[in-house]
Amino acid sequence: MRVRDHIALSTAGAAALAPWAGRRALGAWAASILIDIDHYLWFSVHERQVSPRRAVRFFNQPDAPHHPATRVLHHPTTLLAVALLGTRRRAALPVALGMAFHVALDVQHERRLRDMRTSAMRRDDFTCQYCRIRLDAADLTIDHLVPLALVGLDEVGLELRQVKPRD
Repeated sequence: MRVRDHIALSTAGAAALAPWAGRRALGAWAASILIDIDHYLWFSVHERQVSPRRAVRFFNQPDAPHHPATRVLHHPTTLLAVALLGTRRRAALPVALGMAFHVALDVQHERRLRDMRTSAMRRDDFTCQYCRIRLDAADLTIDHLVPLALVGLDEVGLELRQVKPRD
């Protein structure tokens, strides 16, 4: 999920939480956004760059790396540790809630993408839309008709299947 989408959804979630949580909703909001710092730290070390803009571009590319180090704060053990800390320090509870909300959004997004890709592959009978060769799903990749970077949409009907480029 894109950073701007996380910010928008986290802001809406914090606004909905505010009547019950008051100012603590800000902690949930901040945690739901700042949890992605693990991505940025990995990028900074791996790519030897400290540009947040480049990091966002890097992780918004179609096949961005999913190295375990980019998801340290997203791991269930980390979430459980912060939730347990919240039983001792009440200020950590909104943080745990924000982190859990973020991870839930990621899980839902990944599930939606997987289902959408499967549906598109079946619709096109696992056939490359450029050369019309039928292949296994592992040999196909998906491109957007309008690139996401140019405000393209993530919808099944707006994608093309093609043969994966060989390295």
